Amino acid sequence: MDKNRRISDQSYYMERINRLKQRVISTRPEMDLENARILTNGFKQSQGEPLVVQKARTFRLQCQEKTIRIWDDELIVGCSGSKIRGGILCADTCWSVLNDELDTISERPYDPFYLDSDDRKLFEQEIKPFWKGRSNYEQWLAQIPDDTKALRDTGVIYINRKAVRGFGETTAGYEWLVREGLEGIESKIKARREELDLTRPGDYEKDYYLKSLLLVADGIRILASRYGREAEMMAAAESDPDRRDELLEISRICNRVPAQPASSFREALQSLYFYQTCIFMEQNAASYNPGRMDQYLWPYFQNDLA
Repeated sequence: MDKNRRISDQSYYMERINRLKQRVISTRPEMDLENARILTNGFKQSQGEPLVVQKARTFRLQCQEKTIRIWDDELIVGCSGSKIRGGILCADTCWSVLNDELDTISERPYDPFYLDSDDRKLFEQEIKPFWKGRSNYEQWLAQIPDDTKALRDTGVIYINRKAVRGFGETTAGYEWLVREGLEGIESKIKARREELDLTRPGDYEKDYYLKSLLLVADGIRILASRYGREAEMMAAAESDPDRRDELLEISRICNRVPAQPASSFREALQSLYFYQTCIFMEQNAASYNPGRMDQYLWPYFQNDLA
C-alpha cells in the first residue's frame, strides 16, 4: 500500500491493532521468572550496599540482561518481562505467592499461569532459597500485632495486598520525564549531589538515594539502546520493505528517547512507554497508569500537525 495512503487509512491500522490484540488473547498466560532470576543474582552481587543502591544496581542489571523482543506489527516497543503474557514474580517483595500455588498455578480453574519444569526448578533451587526470610512480606508479617495477625489468619480482615505487591495506585511524573529526557534529569541529580556535604548528618543517605537514581537512569538508557540495536538488526534481515522502514524508524527513536527530550508525538509515546514498562519491571502491581496523557502529550501532537 502507498505510504501516504496508509497514514490516513483507518482500516489499515485497525487491522494491525486487531492482530496485536488477537496475539495477546490467543497466547497462554505463563509465569515469567526471568526478572526474578536477574534480581536474585543482582542482590547476591551487591550484598553489603544500602538497600536503595542494591535495588538500583539490580534494576540496571535487569535492563542489561533481560530478553529483548520486538514482535510483528509493533511500532511502540518495550515489555516488562520476556513473554507476551507473562506473570512477573517480584521475589524481593513476596516470593511465597508462587510457592503457595506451586502445584496448582498451571491448572487452577481461574486465571491459570503455566509454569514449566525449568522455571519451577529455578524457583525451588535458586530463587526461594535466597529470598526465604528476606522478603518485604516476611518482614511485614513479623511486625504486625498478634491480634491483627489473628484476624488476618481467620479471614476476618484482608490486609495482605500492599505487602505482597507494589502499591500500584501511582502515576509517575511522565510529563516531566518525557520533556526533560534522561540527560536533563541526570544533570539535575548530579547538581544536587554537588550540593551535599558528606560531613553533615543525613547527607550520606541522600547521596545513596541520588546515586541510585543515576544507576536507574543508566539502566533505562541501556534498555532503550538495546531495543534500538535489536530493531536495526531485524531491519537488516527484513524482506518486506515497509516493515524494514518501520524497524529503522523504531531504531532511530529508541536511540534518541528516553535519553533525550521527545521532539514528536511518537517519540513522546515511546519515551512514556519505556518508563511505564520499567516501573513494572521493578515492581509488579495492578494499577500503575500513565495519568492524563491526553494533556501532557497534546503539545507533541499539535506540533506534529503544524
